[in-house]
Amino acid sequence: MSYAIMSYAVRMESLEKVVGSGEERLFTTLVSRAEDELARLDEMMGDTLSARDALRHMIMGEEYDKEAGAVYGYCLKLLCEFLNDSTWLPNDYWSGMRFGWFDVVHGELKRAGVHFDPTDLIYGPIPFGLPSPDDFPNIGHTTLAEIPPLLEKFDAMDPEAVTDPDARGAIEQIHDWLRTCDEMKRDLICFYH
Repeated sequence: MSYAIMSYAVRMESLEKVVGSGEERLFTTLVSRAEDELARLDEMMGDTLSARDALRHMIMGEEYDKEAGAVYGYCLKLLCEFLNDSTWLPNDYWSGMRFGWFDVVHGELKRAGVHFDPTDLIYGPIPFGLPSPDDFPNIGHTTLAEIPPLLEKFDAMDPEAVTDPDARGAIEQIHDWLRTCDEMKRDLICFYH
């Protein structure tokens, strides 16, 4: 089985207006727009909290079910997909992969003089105090304030030191994600599943 990182440049202020807003009309609109996706999540998750209920908890500011972290994680991804102030970022080099790909890219980053572990993209703090998933999706959140120092590391990289062409593409893609977020003044939220 292969996996992927789905990355989004997100204006956190807009997401913060949704999560915990208590706006019933917003909740109803999102459920209507995402009906098929919510049904797919329910089918995938089985006998746990429904995706609709998890989304309701998130928007209405209700207490989270600590045992249902995965459902909340997928609902956060759903919000990133449906939010106007969120942009999906290309992931060609980060899809159809196994977890070992992180080690390959990490090794190439070290060789190029960049001290950054790409797993930090998917094992970061989870926004809004959402419970951690027991399994998938892995979630990482890189704040806008954290992006400029990371960009400096990537900008100083020696690209000729990267010997694996696919790893070079993966590194360039991370660099592009960071640049895009910096230019758009947005946070980076990544999901791995």
